[in-house]
Amino acid sequence: MAFNESTAQRIREFFQQKNVDFYEKKMFSGVCFMVDDKMCCGTHIDKKTNEDFLLC
Repeated sequence: MAFNESTAQRIREFFQQKNVDFYEKKMFSGVCFMVDDKMCCGTHIDKKTNEDFLLC
């Protein structure tokens, strides 16, 4: 899995502060955060450019 763990942790903390019921799912070579069984956002590192992306 290619994703930035610090970005993922920031997303987790945001959802926890807002009392959002979420879970994580590995997809798109990264991790996605699911809310109400729908993809809300995620994080991924591009293999070619090594850029860290936030998927929304």
